Amino acid sequence: MKELITECLLPYPIEAVWSVIADTKTHSLWNPQIVSVNGECRIGSCLSVRVKSPIGHGIPFRFKAKVLDFEPNRKLAWTGGISGFLTGYHYWELTDLGDMTKVVQGERFNGLFTAFLSTKRMEAMRPAYESANSGLESFLKR
Repeated sequence: MKELITECLLPYPIEAVWSVIADTKTHSLWNPQIVSVNGECRIGSCLSVRVKSPIGHGIPFRFKAKVLDFEPNRKLAWTGGISGFLTGYHYWELTDLGDMTKVVQGERFNGLFTAFLSTKRMEAMRPAYESANSGLESFLKR
């Protein structure tokens, strides 16, 4: 397993941050890697996700994801990929800090292909994840 973790502090109450993260219709408006997410976030639901690759030329691809964790105002996570080859467990965890919210966004990669995910390659993906964090903050400002 390999994992990429990012975090940010947002000057908004947790309910405001959660309402954006939990609404799949808005993901493409604040996350530069998301082209579309179709489906509703709830435990066990299936989503059709279209993203731009976080490395390389940003080539779009589609995958099916299953929502594994959905705890309002706390955590949203889905998993997708090809079992045994490469799967990702993508998550957002929120911590209430009063008038601020700590957001931890990350992804755990599993499968045979993780052998090719070097530290350098993982770090090359970090800006894409961080741009989602800053996009979330910009979306909340509007």
